[in-house]
Amino acid sequence: MKPTVLIVLAAIVLVFAWLSVVKPAKGHFFGANSWAMGGHKDAATQLNEQESVDDRAISQKIRQAIVDDKDLSLNADNIKITTFNGYVTLKGTVKDQQEKNSIEHKALAVEHVRHVNNQLTIGI
Repeated sequence: MKPTVLIVLAAIVLVFAWLSVVKPAKGHFFGANSWAMGGHKDAATQLNEQESVDDRAISQKIRQAIVDDKDLSLNADNIKITTFNGYVTLKGTVKDQQEKNSIEHKALAVEHVRHVNNQLTIGI
C-alpha cells in the first residue's frame, strides 16, 4: 500500500475512535439522535421525553382546573406551575389562604401528581 492511503485510513480510524469517545451536544450533526448516527433514540431519551409529556399534561390539567374556577382571583390564573416526574411546584401570589389551599387541592386532585410543593404567597 502507498503511504498516502495508509495515512488516510489511519485518519479515518482516529476520527471514528474520537466520535465513539466524545459525546457531542444534542442536535449536533453527530449527536446520538442525529441522521449521521442512525437517528435512533436510546431508552433513556425516550423515557425522558415520555416523562416530559406526562408532566406537561399534569401542568395543563392543573392550569385548566384553576382557570375553570371562577371563584378564584385573577392572580390565581397567573401562578407558575412546574411539574417534574409528577412533583408539582406552585409559585406566585394569591388573594388569601383559602385560595392558596384551593389551588393546592386542585393540583393534588390531578391524576399522577405525586406531591405538591406549594410556594404560593398571599398578596394584598
